[in-house]
Amino acid sequence: MQENLKNDKLKIGKYEFDSRFILGSGKYSLELIKSAIEEAKAQIITLALRRANTGEIANILDYIPKN
Repeated sequence: MQENLKNDKLKIGKYEFDSRFILGSGKYSLELIKSAIEEAKAQIITLALRRANTGEIANILDYIPKN
């Protein structure tokens, strides 16, 4: 069964994801979100618009991998 899960990708449009884990960004600190992304190998992250402070030093977009 585990082998089937490894080969069962989540498909959304033209994108394929290995993980079905969706991480929300609205509640936790930027450092905790960064750690969660790295540890869980999250590929899908919802972005709370209030967290995208493009003019400030700490910006959640800095913690989300480009790929």
